[in-house]
Amino acid sequence: MVLPPECSLSQIDTLKLQLAGLSQQPLAVVIEVGELRRIDTASMQLLAAFVRDRGASAKPVRFAGDSPVFGEAVRLLGLASALRAATEPPRV
Repeated sequence: MVLPPECSLSQIDTLKLQLAGLSQQPLAVVIEVGELRRIDTASMQLLAAFVRDRGASAKPVRFAGDSPVFGEAVRLLGLASALRAATEPPRV
């Protein structure tokens, strides 16, 4: 799944539907953040809840791509620990 350049409250219903469609995916869900230029708190909360819910079912989520905006949002909102498993590369 690729996040659009702008993730805000006005697009939250679309993001929620996309994530709901991936919720039962048995394989790892990869969310590409490389194109992200703006994200608000509501979108970050939705992503954190998605990661939490999938983690409770042992279904992994990974974030891919380089987005300073995403990294800054994670830092500012204190979501590093909630998203850590999804942002760290797998351990071999």
